[in-house]
Amino acid sequence: MSKTKLLLLTVLLPSLATAAELTHQFNSPSFSGVGYSSHVLTLYQLETQAKDKNKAAADAIKAKAESDALNTPQAKFTANLESRIYSQLAKQITDSLFGVMVFLCVLLTAQVTADKWK
Repeated sequence: MSKTKLLLLTVLLPSLATAAELTHQFNSPSFSGVGYSSHVLTLYQLETQAKDKNKAAADAIKAKAESDALNTPQAKFTANLESRIYSQLAKQITDSLFGVMVFLCVLLTAQVTADKWK
């Protein structure tokens, strides 16, 4: 009985086994060409986003350094001193230009008034 089972198995077993042709397909669109344009566009967008992120971080660091430099006591003193000097200079220029004119206007008005009463 075991020889019959063995014979039956050896006859039927090869007929149950089937094979298919092995084919290879690339998963990456760079190699297969399917969806390549969207793949390239996605890579470009990722690169652009990374560059923009790095640039924004560098700009933030630069702005922080500039604001820190302006907030030192020495920078505040210099800004205050310049402001006072410019204020005094503007006052002196205004007084020298309009002080004489106001004085002349007062003299002319006084002269006209004096002539009127004569």
